[in-house]
Amino acid sequence: MFSQRKIFLYLLLGAFLIFVTPSARAQWPVVTNIATVGTFTGANGFAPCDNLILGTDGNLYGSMSAGNGSLGTVFKISTSGSLTTLCTFNGSNGANPQGGLVQASDGNYYGTTGSGGIYNEGTVFKITQNGVLTTLYSFNGATGAIPRGALFQSEDGNLYGTTSIGGGGSGTVSRLAPAAPWQPCSALTDPTAQAPMQVLFKARTAVFTARLKVEGPMETGQSTR
Repeated sequence: MFSQRKIFLYLLLGAFLIFVTPSARAQWPVVTNIATVGTFTGANGFAPCDNLILGTDGNLYGSMSAGNGSLGTVFKISTSGSLTTLCTFNGSNGANPQGGLVQASDGNYYGTTGSGGIYNEGTVFKITQNGVLTTLYSFNGATGAIPRGALFQSEDGNLYGTTSIGGGGSGTVSRLAPAAPWQPCSALTDPTAQAPMQVLFKARTAVFTARLKVEGPMETGQSTR
């Protein structure tokens, strides 16, 4: 079933394509050099999460929400197509990553899983370029649950992230300080904006997060600080 928002977007796109002049369309660049670098078969993972990131070693890193009989994987792939599975999730160390990875200033990669861990509410993890996986934190509901957005490293050196529910409200914003445990910063209790699901980002001196509220068949978005 299409939501009202999706129908509106499709109609808007159709109108744009109809009314753009042929001469303008003729000036659009034509991409002819697309090449498949790697292929996921299920055995090596499927359902990739978010964007790939370019590591300082020149390889591309990403995560899969499932595959290879597991509950998700982290992989790296060279620009020439050499694909390596760095780790697999089994539930106890997390399950079903959804938000992608971030490479922090220490050279390691950090991410979250949407479930699994001690309380099955999701985890924060660290993985090295060689595939050594460390579970840093297990969400317990009170500190948030089901993280879905990617983490973000601020100029203060801390990593920040969001959970889509928990914290006694509509999700949480949490912080991972260097050499310190993951800790909640605040709970989101605004009843008009629920379930933060996107990556935090830095704008001037403030940290923002995009938040999504699903209300019946119509989807509405909100940005908050």
